[in-house]
Amino acid sequence: MRVFGLASLTVTTASAAGPITIDCLDREVARQLVHELTEITGASEGDAT
Repeated sequence: MRVFGLASLTVTTASAAGPITIDCLDREVARQLVHELTEITGASEGDAT
């Protein structure tokens, strides 16, 4: 995937279903998504699950 500028994103929650992985994202889209999710969970009260 690196050769094509792609990345995987894994999101872990308290869900019993386990982590969610999104494969083959454009690398910059993945970085932006990580940034947005980090901001959302940082702004959430409690444990953000």
